[in-house]
Amino acid sequence: MPRYEFAGSSGDKGAALRAPCTSAGGGSAAPARGFASGLKYTSAMATTTLTPTNSPSFASPGITVPPPKRMRDFSASTIPDAGLPCTEKCKHFNDYCQFRADSLGHPGAFVHFGTFDMPIGLGKNRTIGIYCSALSEGLQEDATMRICIFEDRGAIDLEPLTLTRPVFDLWCGLSPLGERVCEIFRPTELGFVVRPMLAPVVAEQRPGTPINDFDWLRSQRIVLVNARWMPPADFHPDSYFQDGPLVTTCNGAVVAAAVESKHLDDFALTTLDQLLEDWKHTLPRREVGGSLIHRPWDLVERNAGQINDDFAARRPQFPIEAVHHIALLGSNCSLCIAPGAQVEPYVVADTRKGPVVIDRDAVIGAFTRLEGPCYIGQRTQLFGAKVRAGSTIGPNCRIGGEVEASIIQGNSNKYHEGFLGHSYVGEWVNIGAGAQTSDLRHDYGEVIVSVGGMRVPTGSSKVGSFIGDHSKIGLGALLNSGTMIGAFAAILPAGRLLPKNVPSFCSVLHGEVAENEDIDVLFATASEVMARRGMRLTPAQSELYRNVYLQTATQRKQALPQTEPRRLRRSA
Repeated sequence: MPRYEFAGSSGDKGAALRAPCTSAGGGSAAPARGFASGLKYTSAMATTTLTPTNSPSFASPGITVPPPKRMRDFSASTIPDAGLPCTEKCKHFNDYCQFRADSLGHPGAFVHFGTFDMPIGLGKNRTIGIYCSALSEGLQEDATMRICIFEDRGAIDLEPLTLTRPVFDLWCGLSPLGERVCEIFRPTELGFVVRPMLAPVVAEQRPGTPINDFDWLRSQRIVLVNARWMPPADFHPDSYFQDGPLVTTCNGAVVAAAVESKHLDDFALTTLDQLLEDWKHTLPRREVGGSLIHRPWDLVERNAGQINDDFAARRPQFPIEAVHHIALLGSNCSLCIAPGAQVEPYVVADTRKGPVVIDRDAVIGAFTRLEGPCYIGQRTQLFGAKVRAGSTIGPNCRIGGEVEASIIQGNSNKYHEGFLGHSYVGEWVNIGAGAQTSDLRHDYGEVIVSVGGMRVPTGSSKVGSFIGDHSKIGLGALLNSGTMIGAFAAILPAGRLLPKNVPSFCSVLHGEVAENEDIDVLFATASEVMARRGMRLTPAQSELYRNVYLQTATQRKQALPQTEPRRLRRSA
C-alpha cells in the first residue's frame, strides 16, 4: 500500500530515527495509526517481533512498552523523570531506543517513530508516547479501509474558493481537509466524488485514483466521508466502522457513512444528497462531533485551533539546535523547522500561544516575526513579514507585509507591505504593494457578506476578504470587511473602499465593476504566471476555467445590470 508521510518523516530507509522533544499540555498518548503486525523492532540490546500479544522492551530501567490492545494501537511507556530537563530526558530515551523496523519478508521496509513528552499531573514521571508516522509499501494493515471523500451540495457555499478546486483541497491547519481525512482513516483504497466539471482536473492531479467511478464505489463495502467535515482530534475510525453499516453525524448532518454495495444501487451525483438523508433515517446512527465547514470564513475562524490540534496529533519532529540565531519567545518544543528550510538572522519566533511550523525548503528572511500558531508551507519565502497567530501560508508563496489569521492556498504573492487579515486567498493571486484588507467594522458589529445576491450574516466581527484563483489586487487597493472576489478578477485602486462583491472575470475600474470579456487574454496571462513557477496551464485546467466563466455568468449579470445596455449603445 502507499506510504503515508507527514512533515517531519525521514525518507532515509533503514536510518536510525531520533526525535527531539516536543512538549504537550497534558493528556495521554494517542494510539498509533498505520500500525502493522509482524514488524521487527531493533533496539541496542535485542530484536523483538511485534505481534498483537507482545511488544519490545528495552534494557533500561523504567522503559517498557506494554502490549498493544489492538493491531493499530501502540501504547505509551513511562520513564522516570529523575529531574532531567525535557530535552535531556528525550536524549536519554533515544539513547536506549533507536528504532529500526523491517517487515518480515520485506527487507528495507520501515516505520517512522517519534517521541513526545507529556506531563502527568504534578508528579515526576512523564509519558513518552511512541507513534507511527509512516507505513511502507509491502506492509499489510490489520483491516481493509476503503474510503471515498465526496462533495455534497454545500460545496457551492464555499465559493469563490471552490469554483476551481474540490472542497477537500482547501487548507485549514497544517494541511488540506482531504489530507487530514486520509491521515486519520489510513485508507487501503481511496476514491473521490466531485462536481463533474472538476473531475478532469482532479483526475489529472491524482492519476490512477478513482474519480466519480461508481463501479469502483459499488464493488464492496466502503466508507463515504464528507469533504466538508473536520473530524475531532480524538476521532478513531476503528471505533466506528469495523462492523456493519453505520451513519455518523455532526450536529445532525451526515459526515461519514459505512455502507455495503446494496446501499449504493441508486448512487449518482444527482441522488447523493437524498441518499445521505435516507441513510440517516434507515441505518444505525451515531453522533461523532467535529465541525462541518459551511462558509469560507469558517475555515479562517477554525484555523488557529486546527493548527494546534494538528501539531498535537502529528508531532512533526525536526532538530532545531542548528538554528542558533533565531530569537525564540516561548518553548522550543513548539518550534518546528524542517530540513532544508533556511532561517536568516534576526528572525523572531513566538511560540507562547501556539506552535510555529516551518516546512521544507521554506526561506524565512531577516526581520520576519512569526507568531504561533502558524504554518509556513514548503518553498514559501517570507521577506521581513509579520505573520500573526492563526495563519496558514501554503506552498510556494512570496509573502511580505503583515498577515493576520489568514489562509493562503499556495503559489500566491503578497511580496510588499500591506495588511491581510482574517482572509482566505486562493492560488495564483497577486496582491500589490500597499493593498489593505479591512477585517473589522468601526462599530465592532457583525460583518455581512454578499453571497449570490443575498446578504449572509457571518456571526463574527472579524472577517476580511475571500479571493478566488488568478485574481489581481492592484497597488494601494482598499478592500472592505467581508469582500468576496471571484476567480480571474482584477481590482484597481480608486482612493476609497471598493465594492464588496466582485464576480469572477470582472474588473473594478474607478470604483465600478465591469466585465472582462476577453477571457483568452486572461488565460494567456495565467499561463505565463504559472510558467514562472515551473508549472503549466493544462488543457483540463483551461476547460475548467471556461466552464467557470459560463457558470458565473448569472452572477455577473446580477452585479452588472447596466453593463449590457451600455455595451449595446456603444456598438450602435
